[in-house]
Amino acid sequence: MLSALQVKQHHLTDLAFVPTMDLSEEELAQRSITCRHQLALSQERNDACLWLARLRVEFIHPEKGARSLYTGHCEIVAEMQLHPSVPEADRLKLVSLNAGAILYSATREWFATLSSRSLHGMVELPTIDARGFLPKDKPAKEASTDAK
Repeated sequence: MLSALQVKQHHLTDLAFVPTMDLSEEELAQRSITCRHQLALSQERNDACLWLARLRVEFIHPEKGARSLYTGHCEIVAEMQLHPSVPEADRLKLVSLNAGAILYSATREWFATLSSRSLHGMVELPTIDARGFLPKDKPAKEASTDAK
């Protein structure tokens, strides 16, 4: 194993995108697409170094501004092997950051390829900061005021 995290296999499990038909000339010229993403991870019960990652990217119209050229979604699932030398306390962060970045990159590649044969031509999904895939810190538990 050459890196701390290795992709064993990944599959496109769901893809749907629809061109927006009534765009203005200005919207067409902007070549805009808006995305939101959600990463889900699970660790294999019998092998702490084996992880399953699922990334869903949705192509949406923004609340303000030019509408997206396409709407829809893409979902990718991957099986990933973590090197056993990675400390247990660092595993979730390492897998989250890298799995998200790898799968989002694959989504960008597939979307560019498939959109190149569609109505509005090739569109590249925006680049993102992969730190957005890191798990959010959980707030400290608040003391309960319920009487028991």
